[in-house]
Amino acid sequence: MLVFPNPVLTPIVGRPANSTLQVLQQQLYQNACAIPCSLGGGSNGHLGLIMTPAAYLNWPGAIAFENPASP
Repeated sequence: MLVFPNPVLTPIVGRPANSTLQVLQQQLYQNACAIPCSLGGGSNGHLGLIMTPAAYLNWPGAIAFENPASP
């Protein structure tokens, strides 16, 4: 059973601020990293699905991420 580090994302109430968007982004990144995957080096889970390719390649331990084939 997969358990996300952030099963409930921090809600944004009112107008989003840069700081609230950054918190949400980090929570999404943590959840994506928690899903095992051998693509893109394997150490970052499915993080490559939610980041731009350029940003993902700057992530520690990342190599080019190829989207998984549709089931």
